[in-house]
Amino acid sequence: MAWGGGTSKWNHRGKDAGGLLMFLIDTTLASVNGTTKIYEGNQIVGTTGGYPKLGGSSLASGDRFAGVAAADVAWTIGEAGVYVPVWTMGTFLFALAGTEITDVFDTAWVDSAANPWTIKASYDTNAAKVGMIAEPRGTTHVWVNITGYASSVGGIAAA
Repeated sequence: MAWGGGTSKWNHRGKDAGGLLMFLIDTTLASVNGTTKIYEGNQIVGTTGGYPKLGGSSLASGDRFAGVAAADVAWTIGEAGVYVPVWTMGTFLFALAGTEITDVFDTAWVDSAANPWTIKASYDTNAAKVGMIAEPRGTTHVWVNITGYASSVGGIAAA
């Protein structure tokens, strides 16, 4: 496994992944966490402007969890027609410190401070629902079912 806050690949090991959608990337600037690459397994958040960005980047009011990147995608600034494939259904492995069996059935969240492969077990002011915690894996990871949460109506509430 590689680690690195969106700057490296995360081995998400998805189960029953499905609902593949393609989202057009805004390549006019390095709009995804200040980078020009998305790695397979990164959480993807949809902005109110209609473009994807990494979960863990600065989330704004109305941003919504879109799913999990299904492949690595790189681009150059200004390149036209660049899309990221995103799984919108399935169960994925994410980092969550201090996990235990009592976390099962809780809502998982992504926020502005989290890396795009890390989730939170509680809501804060800039958080978007990712899915339901389905199973702990040790004390540092959980399986999260994103089906029904990806691209859902519940975006981030205005502050």
